[in-house]
Formats: sequence, C-alpha cells, structure tokens
Amino acid sequence: MDESQRERIKEFIRRNDPDALNLIYDAMGNRLYGHVLGLVGSEADAEDIIQDLFIRLALKRRSLLNAGNLEAYIFAMARNLARDATRRRPRNMISMDEYPKVLEYEATAQGPVHNDGSLLKALLALPIAQREIITMKCLEAMSFDAIARCLGISINTAASRHRYALNKLRRRVKSHETNTR
Repeated sequence: MDESQRERIKEFIRRNDPDALNLIYDAMGNRLYGHVLGLVGSEADAEDIIQDLFIRLALKRRSLLNAGNLEAYIFAMARNLARDATRRRPRNMISMDEYPKVLEYEATAQGPVHNDGSLLKALLALPIAQREIITMKCLEAMSFDAIARCLGISINTAASRHRYALNKLRRRVKSHETNTR
C-alpha cells in the first residue's frame, strides 16, 4: 500500500464513508488472506478470520486514523485474530488437505525437499511468529523490509526469524525423511 492509498483511506474514514473498507480490502485483502491462511492452515478458518477482521475494522475504523503504520496495524489485528483461532482449536484439527501449496524449495545443500506432507507438518509446528515470517516471505514474496514494516519489527528480527524457521523446517523434514527410510 502506498502513501496515497493510505491517505485516501484515512480521508474516507474521516468522512465516515463506508467505502474506506473497500479501499482497504482492495489494497490489502489478498495479502491479508494469504497471511492468515499461512497462519491457520485452513481456507474456511482464514475466510472467517478475514470476515471478522473487516467487521472489527468497521466497528473501530476511527482507531485507524491514529495508526502510525496503517498496514502494520491491520496485519497485527489479523495476526491476533489468527492466533486466537489457533489457540481455540486442538492442533490435530488443522486440515492438511485445505492448505494450499505451501512452500516450493529448490534443491539445497541438503537435497530437495519432497512433497509428502512433512514440510507442511513442520511448518504448522513452528511458533506462529516464525510461521508468519515464512508465510510472508515464501507465499507472499515480501521483502524483509516490507515484512518488518507490516509486523512492526526490525529488518534484522524478520531475517533472524526467517533463518531460524528455515533451519527448524530443514531439521524436521530431514528427521522425517530419515525416519521413513
């Protein structure tokens, strides 16, 4: 979202124009959905969370005027709703079938990662802070700078979480491959 979009959204909010939500959705809807989907692992849950997010945005739209970083504020709301949703359900309720093609890896020094579900299981086992970085970087192809702005963290923190998450993913997948041989 560029500065002109932010200002236009804030102007619509100041005028109490309901189209402000349409502008937010047009500017961020797909990225928000992809982000939430990466966190919860279920299309149905992600759709419910996005719907809940926009209901909350409608109810609290005036608070958006005080947000220093509008994108980061909205992504934080989405992240918090996703965390709440994942806390309310048992871990085994995450549907592997609903999750889209999560990550595509090129052959690495450890060899290629095979798509037998182990990568997805490893991804869903990551702490949510690391899972969201992987989702934003790999699924949404966001830069570390954009991730840092959206999450309100430093670029170094975003890069570190990404590195730690990749290492955990590699170890878990390698362990799975070793155990299935």
